Amino acid sequence: MKTDSASARPQGAPVRIEGVVSSGRGEAAGFVDLPWVVEQVRERAGFRPFPGTLNILVRDPASLARWQRVRRVPGFLLEPGDPSFCSAACYPVLVADRVPGVIVRPHIPSYPEGLVEVLAATCLRQELGLRDGDRCSLALYQFAIKMSS
Repeated sequence: MKTDSASARPQGAPVRIEGVVSSGRGEAAGFVDLPWVVEQVRERAGFRPFPGTLNILVRDPASLARWQRVRRVPGFLLEPGDPSFCSAACYPVLVADRVPGVIVRPHIPSYPEGLVEVLAATCLRQELGLRDGDRCSLALYQFAIKMSS
């Protein structure tokens, strides 16, 4: 990850979230490929996102509680110029203690509580050899993040 004011260095002990890899509905690829999403992820997280997300289902009560605490922090925003799209909160993460990325949480009231979608510069399934049903860990650190544009 970049270490400028747009992303920054991890500080302190990570918040660890464990979950299971799951196939999504294929909708993220179109979203991630939108020019404003690509531009804002590049600017704020320091990478061009691979067109798609890794879906992690968080079911473990302890991990779910940690994820709920993380979601109370604003993260940095992806903000659309078009009102037909929603904004999304993003949280820098290290996937499987190896690959940097960001969790993307759309601001949609009906969005599933235990679903975590991760963007990275690479296809995380290929990079980490993941398949549906595999366990995957996410490490979230406190970051000095530019909170909005």
